[in-house]
Amino acid sequence: MYVGKKLAITTVKKPPLKGQKRKRKVVKETDWRKYWGSSAALLNDIMHHGEGNFHREIIHLCETKSEMAYREAEEQFSRRVLDTDMYYNGIIHCRINKSK
Repeated sequence: MYVGKKLAITTVKKPPLKGQKRKRKVVKETDWRKYWGSSAALLNDIMHHGEGNFHREIIHLCETKSEMAYREAEEQFSRRVLDTDMYYNGIIHCRINKSK
């Protein structure tokens, strides 16, 4: 198992149009449908055994990046992902600020 997070949409800044000064912001979908995680061991096993032998599940849908970081850390700590070999997680890295 692996506990992680992934943004579904992101904002991309593009250069201004001809004659304009303000940069453009475009909201687009990320590769979350194909993303499996950042664990090298997990990605290696997926490549070796095939995607059909793995299952993904969305546990929380979050409205902000801060809430998403908090929920990821909360799940990782409550599941004790570093204390058991059942999880691919090798590190818990969180940087959480207060949501507005």
